[in-house]
Amino acid sequence: AVWNPRAGMVIEHEWAIKAVEKLCWEFPLNRMKPFTRNLIIRNMYQVLGENGDQASEFVILWTPTLDPTDKDGGGTRYAARLAKERGIKIYNLRDEAIFNRFVTRLKQSAENNDAP
Repeated sequence: AVWNPRAGMVIEHEWAIKAVEKLCWEFPLNRMKPFTRNLIIRNMYQVLGENGDQASEFVILWTPTLDPTDKDGGGTRYAARLAKERGIKIYNLRDEAIFNRFVTRLKQSAENNDAP
């Protein structure tokens, strides 16, 4: 499923709210606008699945800074913080070397008609 805050499809499961509250210390959940709140909660699902028990093998993201958990990482920093806390590998495409590895792999997959 795709969690689209505009469509009102984000369900605020208790586990996701607890995860957000733990990770969003600089901007508490109860002070967020509903749309922002939904985006942040959606990030928890992207990392741990709909029920919080299906962790991603890795997270691919792009943030303005090389440290995706940094305060300048935007809302994505909360997904990165959760992944880091759970020991999930993070690939930040902001890092040129990582970006180039992904581009190379995608080109190889396209040439071989493989899934990436």
